[in-house]
Amino acid sequence: MQPEEYGAMFRVEETHWWYQALHRLIFQTLESELPDWHEKEILDAGCGTGSILKQLGNPAKNVGVDLAPEAVSFCRQRGLTNVQQADICALPFANASFDIVICSSVLYHQWVKDPAVAVRELHRVLRPGGLLLLNVPALRLLHSAHDEAVMTAHRFKKSEIRQLLRDSGFAIRRLRAADSRASWRISGGALSGSNGHTAICPSLHAARR
Repeated sequence: MQPEEYGAMFRVEETHWWYQALHRLIFQTLESELPDWHEKEILDAGCGTGSILKQLGNPAKNVGVDLAPEAVSFCRQRGLTNVQQADICALPFANASFDIVICSSVLYHQWVKDPAVAVRELHRVLRPGGLLLLNVPALRLLHSAHDEAVMTAHRFKKSEIRQLLRDSGFAIRRLRAADSRASWRISGGALSGSNGHTAICPSLHAARR
């Protein structure tokens, strides 16, 4: 994202309805798919300013990474010490390090030069039978000013994300799209509705073979 967007995200991530809905869906999915997720080792790949990582708790087992130093800095402001700067295309972890990987609103970014490489890395660090929770923006026709602010390189078709996952060795358990009521541009601490609607794929679950 543009550097100033991290400050806006940090200020609203725990209170804005869009983030609340997405995070609620992530944790509902954890509860339904792996009720004992509290005991698992979890990677938040592209953790942003750290709201999900904070909610995961258990810093002795769970870890977050983000490429942006601004994001890591805001995570530290949340009191998080289990976060480090890293590229999801070259994760600094051994094979089969985690039971669960969460990758929320990351693959679309201009900094992810090759989403296929990133997905292969997510597969590599997952243990056999591990679970990937993935969220990506959809529908290119909905590209808006907010996409420019958050440096969107690509909005995915369902067929594209399905192929990416299958080519990387994932068995897709569930793939669905959900429409939010509006897309929002967050800049300078102000929230303003952008024209059109945003479609996201907020609960893409891929079990590692």
